[in-house]
Amino acid sequence: MSRTHAPPPLVRNRWWLVIAAGVGVFMAQLDATIVNTALPTLQQRLGTTTGVVSWVMLGYTLPLIALALPSGRWLDRVGPRAALVLTVGGFVAASVLAGLSPAIGPLIAARIAQGAFGAALFALLPVIAASAVDPSRRGRALGVVFTLGPIGGAAGPVLGGLLLDGPGWPWMFLLNVPVGLAVIAITLAQLPRGNGLRVPDRAWFTETALLGSAAVTALLALTLATENGLAWIALLPVAAVPALLWHRSPAGQDVRRMWRAPGVAPPLTALALATGGLVGAQFLAPFFAERSLSFTPAQTGLALLAIPAGMIAGGPLSDGSPIGGTPAAPPCRAPWSARSASP
Repeated sequence: MSRTHAPPPLVRNRWWLVIAAGVGVFMAQLDATIVNTALPTLQQRLGTTTGVVSWVMLGYTLPLIALALPSGRWLDRVGPRAALVLTVGGFVAASVLAGLSPAIGPLIAARIAQGAFGAALFALLPVIAASAVDPSRRGRALGVVFTLGPIGGAAGPVLGGLLLDGPGWPWMFLLNVPVGLAVIAITLAQLPRGNGLRVPDRAWFTETALLGSAAVTALLALTLATENGLAWIALLPVAAVPALLWHRSPAGQDVRRMWRAPGVAPPLTALALATGGLVGAQFLAPFFAERSLSFTPAQTGLALLAIPAGMIAGGPLSDGSPIGGTPAAPPCRAPWSARSASP
């Protein structure tokens, strides 16, 4: 007589947790661009210079550079529930401090704190979304996250302009409070307790210090470039020192291995150059629109929509196929695709 085996238990698909992860990425990406249209106004109202006010944007970018890799390694060793509550809660608290800042100094400090927690959110939330559903649904879950993120980046300048013309610039940051609290509530309801938090090890602090030093020096050079002619060139060798030390450290081994893989270095270099040009355009465009063209912040935000609109329009042309034809060769499969592909 044959024995019947019970089917394996079904994995509970926690779609509310996927939505919370997508909303969290949307919030973090939104804050990367929402201040773009407000920079000229903040410079006038807070009585500062163009170079200093640029750190309202650069202050958010700095920890994203310094903590992107270290935060991912730290998150591998802690419980996802505790980590997500900490990072979202910290992001909300930093947003409140930014919205209540009375001067440019506290505002920049709050933005740096926002970016630090934002770096952890960008590393953690896609993993949370992927683990919240059955493996056959992971593609759909990650699609939610990676769709809401770019939408947040595209909506930032427009929403920032509308808030600036309406209730005022503090609401660009205070808007994160109800969104972040909703994400925390869903996290507490959907994720089991699991492991707690752990203090990062010495290697984490060393890697963060090296990457942070390189990023600070490079961004200071960018600031000087707006006000002091060619003086910024002298800082580039200074920025290269900690970058080279990190490159030679054990923490840089994985990146070096990836960089040396065939066909990887050229597209990554092109992506870095394109990203740098895009950030520069998004920084300069509001000053030109409001000072030279007399645009309102809302009009400036709408004008900045031309950038994501162009990216969307050009997206179908990026697969390397001739227009109206077929690819010259079959697309290459990434080495990890066989393991990560949904059945």
